[in-house]
Amino acid sequence: MKNSLNAYHAKRVGVRICVSIVRFVFVSCVCYLFLFPLLYLLIASIQTPESLKDPSVVWIPRELTAQNFARAAEMLDFGRSFALTAAIAVFGTLATLFSCAMAGYALARFEFLEKRLAFALVLILIILLVNLLANALRKYFEKKIKTN
Repeated sequence: MKNSLNAYHAKRVGVRICVSIVRFVFVSCVCYLFLFPLLYLLIASIQTPESLKDPSVVWIPRELTAQNFARAAEMLDFGRSFALTAAIAVFGTLATLFSCAMAGYALARFEFLEKRLAFALVLILIILLVNLLANALRKYFEKKIKTN
């Protein structure tokens, strides 16, 4: 009896270790997928234009420069753009927070026949609205870039 209990415990521990290893590998791969482009762009942003053209330089630049950030801030009118973006983001976040809080309160408080349908529609709206806006903005800026 005791021997089978120890074998069962050892098997369970082995399964937990295997699951932990698989989970670690999965999370590491997902982190790599997200961090690789970010790190590549960060390193490219501190390289000189000559280093960017040189195929032998990939991860470790020969010369570092912050000139790219200064030029981008100047060309994009960073102060004004940041203030407008912050105002739009704050207003949009507060409006979304208020409307979602009211919808959540109504769905939790009141009983009606189509409650599940209404909840599903709210979730679909939250998920799809972001994608629709992102596609519309992308198409708008692509068109604007082509005309300039």
